Amino acid sequence: METSLQTLIQTLEPNGLSLGSYGRSVRSLQLVLSELQFYNGATDGYFGEETAVALQRLQRDFDLAETGDLNTATWYTLTFWALPQRRSATQTKVSPLGRSVANPSSLHTQSG
Repeated sequence: METSLQTLIQTLEPNGLSLGSYGRSVRSLQLVLSELQFYNGATDGYFGEETAVALQRLQRDFDLAETGDLNTATWYTLTFWALPQRRSATQTKVSPLGRSVANPSSLHTQSG
């Protein structure tokens, strides 16, 4: 994971971002979700339906409640994955629920 992505994730706070929120925090969240290949919408700082759906995808992949909000559990998951010391030399990570994943960008599953 790139240092810039780690930095972006570390700027996020579990402040309950949800539909209708806007500002720098939302833009940072959109950039993180985009970098992790969960989001391909505009990084305009507005928390719209596309941002909520992207968060739901991430939440689904980590067996979290699919709220579509940046809640504490989702924030923790993003923060956990941003920490380089949590990764092995092969870039394999273990999710908070014990699931091994090769890298964050492989987490996104295409929905048909």
